[in-house]
Amino acid sequence: MAALALWACTHVMDIFNDLPMEMLERGDPAFRRLARAYSDSTFRHGFEARELTDLNEVCLRLDPHALQPAAERALQVLLSDSADPDLFGSLTSAYTPSDEDDAQDYTVTRQIVGSEAVITLTPHAD
Repeated sequence: MAALALWACTHVMDIFNDLPMEMLERGDPAFRRLARAYSDSTFRHGFEARELTDLNEVCLRLDPHALQPAAERALQVLLSDSADPDLFGSLTSAYTPSDEDDAQDYTVTRQIVGSEAVITLTPHAD
């Protein structure tokens, strides 16, 4: 879960160069804690050394039942349109899509095995 949250937050940072307040204040509480840990880690360690360790420590303190909803929110962040105001709020007004941002539909499958989750994203054929 820590790696998935890191991926989601890094994806948002790569697009907007910031985490929107919506990720830090709305939605799944466990994912919000992970997004805050990512933000804190970025400021503590620098933008080039985004620390997975800090997010992993948050995951270890979370109730195991909170991890699946947090994973769902991370997937939502990764798969959503970058112009989605519910997820990215005011940052969407600063977003300018590039040619590489072609919309892609995915089929998402999830399998929980013990404490591990296997998430597969399969792009739909055009």
